[in-house]
Amino acid sequence: MAKKGSKKESNKKDKKKKEKKSILAKLKVGKKKDAKKKESKKKDAKKKDAKKKKSKKKDVKKKAAKKKAAKKKDAPKKKPVEKVTSQPESSAPAPKPKPVFKPATKRVPAWKPAPKPKPAAGQVDHSSNYKVHEAIKKVRAIKNRDELMVFIKGEKRVTITKVIPAALNKLKQ
Repeated sequence: MAKKGSKKESNKKDKKKKEKKSILAKLKVGKKKDAKKKESKKKDAKKKDAKKKKSKKKDVKKKAAKKKAAKKKDAPKKKPVEKVTSQPESSAPAPKPKPVFKPATKRVPAWKPAPKPKPAAGQVDHSSNYKVHEAIKKVRAIKNRDELMVFIKGEKRVTITKVIPAALNKLKQ
């Protein structure tokens, strides 16, 4: 019976070895698959980059073509003016005179809008020239509605815009 026991033990050992090998083989296969996935991702990324570069080049070319077309449309057409000579032609061809270009005249509009009047005191005082607390003090101190509107023109800071309605109500009273 010693032989049978040893066979069983050897069979158990063989099974354990096979299981370990199968687990290792699965892990190796998994690693190979991961490596393949990474490679395929890299290849896909390279392809996408190449496509983007091509599309960017095309876009740049299109923009350049549009700019050239726009320049051609906007540029005044200049026709060369040739001088007429009354000399008889000789046997040797005379060199052609260079064409003379007339400079384009600039068109000036018939009227110009009047410039905006500048305040006599110099630069206008705005709330954007101050820190928030200082601007709030100024808003509360102003005693004329027009001055207040000029002072707060274009103000975007929330803390100051919250004080404005109260200051306007105060001036109405």
